[in-house]
Amino acid sequence: NAAGGATDGGEEAQSASAEISGLEDQSGDGTMLTVGSASIAGTDGWIAVHRDDGNGRPQVPQSLGQTPLREGENADVVVTLDEPVSSSQTLHVMIHAEDPADEAYTFPNGDPSVEVNGEVVVEPLRYTVGDERADSGTADRKPLPKSGGPDILVFMSWAALLLASTLLAGTLLLLKRP
Repeated sequence: NAAGGATDGGEEAQSASAEISGLEDQSGDGTMLTVGSASIAGTDGWIAVHRDDGNGRPQVPQSLGQTPLREGENADVVVTLDEPVSSSQTLHVMIHAEDPADEAYTFPNGDPSVEVNGEVVVEPLRYTVGDERADSGTADRKPLPKSGGPDILVFMSWAALLLASTLLAGTLLLLKRP
């Protein structure tokens, strides 16, 4: 994530350097995320958020949301997701150059991803929706509801009462015998 050139399908767009730092796993309601720090030199740009393609890479060209970057250092960049996520998953934050300079995100027809040393400037993060604690095994557990079956103490009380009644009735019958 240092100096490099921005490309679109192998064509040089313009010289740019970019870096993403301070990106941490996050949790939220699925509508936004925050990038601690992102910088771009040589042009303005965009931070775009992409889903994971299932192989640990960003799914392109579709993005969940994007926000503009101004040339230089950008701190605490909030990206609102136009397509909110409803489940916990890996997302990818990618930097794109603003080319053409039209102040509109046009990837893949423009605004190419920035490459540094032949690698796209992209960082993954784990996004947890709501109070889910994915793969942690520490989710708050609620007690299971009663099954609705008979309560064993009530059953045993009735059995004891029946036994006592039977013994009492038998005793009375024995006493009445001539």
